[in-house]
Amino acid sequence: MKKLKSALLLCLCFSVKMHADVSLSAVSWLGGSGDNDRVVGTVIQPDGKIVLAANISDAQSGGVQPALLNGATDTSGGAIVVLSADGKSVVSVTRLAGEIMDMAIDSDDNIYLAAAHDGILKLASGIDAVSWSNSDIYGLRIDVGNDGTVAVLDNAKTLTVLDASGSQLGSKKFGDTEVNDVCVASAQRFVIVLGFNNKHTGRPCPGHNNCPVQVAFIRAFDYACSTMQWEDYNWPGPWLDNEEPDHTYGNHMADTRGYRAFIAGDGNLYCAFETAGGNHMFRRDPKDITKSAPIVGGDFWHNFYNSKSEHKTFFARYEPANGEYLLGQQFHTRYCAQENDCKCGGNTAFVRDGNIYVDDAGCVYLVGASASGLPIPEFSNCKNFTMPEGGFAYNPFDGNVYTGGAYILIMSPGLDKRLYCTRLSGGATRAVAVSAGNNGATTVVWAGNVSKLGTDHTSNPEWLLDTHNPLQPDRAGGEGEGFFAVMNADFGSMAVDMEKNARLSSSGTFIIKRNKLSRQAQLILHDLRLDAQTISVFDHQGRCLSTESVNNGSAAIRLHGETIRSYVIRIGYANGKKQHFRLVQ
Repeated sequence: MKKLKSALLLCLCFSVKMHADVSLSAVSWLGGSGDNDRVVGTVIQPDGKIVLAANISDAQSGGVQPALLNGATDTSGGAIVVLSADGKSVVSVTRLAGEIMDMAIDSDDNIYLAAAHDGILKLASGIDAVSWSNSDIYGLRIDVGNDGTVAVLDNAKTLTVLDASGSQLGSKKFGDTEVNDVCVASAQRFVIVLGFNNKHTGRPCPGHNNCPVQVAFIRAFDYACSTMQWEDYNWPGPWLDNEEPDHTYGNHMADTRGYRAFIAGDGNLYCAFETAGGNHMFRRDPKDITKSAPIVGGDFWHNFYNSKSEHKTFFARYEPANGEYLLGQQFHTRYCAQENDCKCGGNTAFVRDGNIYVDDAGCVYLVGASASGLPIPEFSNCKNFTMPEGGFAYNPFDGNVYTGGAYILIMSPGLDKRLYCTRLSGGATRAVAVSAGNNGATTVVWAGNVSKLGTDHTSNPEWLLDTHNPLQPDRAGGEGEGFFAVMNADFGSMAVDMEKNARLSSSGTFIIKRNKLSRQAQLILHDLRLDAQTISVFDHQGRCLSTESVNNGSAAIRLHGETIRSYVIRIGYANGKKQHFRLVQ
């Protein structure tokens, strides 16, 4: 699904609130008697209504009679469930397919579904008609760009690119070990995929005649899928082995896998990976393994010391035009053998079934599944555990119990602060969507599935759900059950206030001049660096509204309309570098 060079953003912001005011509006079960019920996608419509793509078997969600589209019946499990903005009531239910795997939304609020054997579907924004469908493609992962271009991955590792009418623009079958996600970079007219390959070092190692290593990759293609525009990582196996005599690149033998890709509102690419160890290749520049790459790090949830081959998460920001690495962070859980154990070892945090999302303020949302040891209260009494600075973490269950499961992690734009972390049950969080309200509050929706029932399902928090104002208070009886959560939060102002004048670090000053009669405003910049050449303004969906030239360090550019609440401003320099900052009303 769907985009600041955030290190710059933090130094550009002159008023930064780093507190988090958080409240759960609704948390509910969602499913019927099926054994594999789950929520796989969510978006928030402009009027605030919440859309869930879910597999609900025979559930009668909210007691609402479902509409039937695409030849579906009352027993078709794949459905769209529309909720009120607070998540407390069901607006509509539409059954469309036997199974839904993924969902995306375009700039006109049309819904796109990857529906497994039922193919791919484009739905009108009212979710009352199928605009077009293609049953020849097994729908596994789907994304849509701001220009309406649709990219789909199937279960045979084939990428298909379609235009807004559903006509094919290109197709490519991959021979890689796994290709796991796709996103559309409309500004560059690229589709971007990521996955991994099984490789070998060329020498024996314990238990293997030819030591294996899994190597992640990111690749960009044109819409016709005919030309690879760039590739990151995918190093030859021997390059990762410091014992290989012909190479001295260091030990980067931790297996790595690419799982999720996302184009954020400002146009940057975010990718989430899995690594089976701290000696991973993401410590190196994806274009040049001889160069290091900056990883923000932090406390012992964001550093991989005292850990082994537990599967951990790495996520980073890239330039979609060329794959240039911008900034990265890592995350895992910590297992303490006993209370007051301050030498907690590393533990697993997956993103393989989860997702990554970036909101208009540049905050990064990571969801997935973890083993015990998330950075939430009651983790342990170890002195190394501290609450996030100015942030909030929530554990719904009392005592020093299991602290893993379907998690959500929210990071500041600079990836240096945990703004929020929680888990509401065991299982996996598969989808997340965010919408900023006009009053500064943010609505966050996350959803997924709860672990299958175990022998102690009445009290074990791995199988419980911390419900709030639930539509469905209890499991419906199946082994697997979906869930969703709706949260209202204020993570603080991460951007320049449009009512104020501010200094852009060493890059100049700006002022906003408003014309109340025309409902327009003008951004005037002074004292820019002399090598600044252009200034562009983008709306919150990444669409370029205007570009102007910079003359002798000054420029003026129009901001269109009061209905747009935030803009990204990009300054282009003679050496090809770009600087971004964000304005928020």
